[in-house]
Amino acid sequence: MCPTIHSKRKKAMKSLREIITLDKIIGWPLRTKVIALVVIFFGLLLLAYFFNVQPTLSNLAKLQKQESGLRDQCSINRKRLLRAKAYKQHAANLNKRFELLALKLPKEVQMSVLLKSISGIGKGSGLQFKLFDPLKAETKAKYVILPINIAVLGSYHQVANFINRISRLDRLITFESFAIKTIPIGGKSTESLEENQLNMSLLLFVYYQHAQVKKKEGGM
Repeated sequence: MCPTIHSKRKKAMKSLREIITLDKIIGWPLRTKVIALVVIFFGLLLLAYFFNVQPTLSNLAKLQKQESGLRDQCSINRKRLLRAKAYKQHAANLNKRFELLALKLPKEVQMSVLLKSISGIGKGSGLQFKLFDPLKAETKAKYVILPINIAVLGSYHQVANFINRISRLDRLITFESFAIKTIPIGGKSTESLEENQLNMSLLLFVYYQHAQVKKKEGGM
């Protein structure tokens, strides 16, 4: 208990003893004695509440407030932990997906073969190449992107067959952009693509392994 509260209680009890003595109580009428006892009883209850119960209730309220704050903090920390686990799992999944994609990335020394394969697919589909121009490669952290400008001339089915066969290659190749113009056959223009020659230009992105990846594999 706080020393200040204890001192106040001692002073109050001392003052009460000075006011109420045994000699004075004996001389009181019965009715006065009963009233005095009732007053003393409720006075003691009031003193007990003021000096003991009230400070305890105040401390209890403070502890309940601290408990509520701790529960809120625990809830926040639990949510952060769950998010961290989810992010970690997501990163692991992305890394696994990248490893699977990396298996489809050819080495730099294999690029000439792949380019010949793309060109061979076009010719095998019956297309006439007007342009096949590999551009400057763009180096990323773990892979390299080789843009290729391609312009071909052929029928609707030949163009569709070329795109389908390129997309089925076991390599990572994306079609970034393309444009198609129709050329009337025999000077007659129709709205149907199947009845016209198609002049198609497209930009392919071919992905292959970074030179650093190749060196690491050689050193393993």
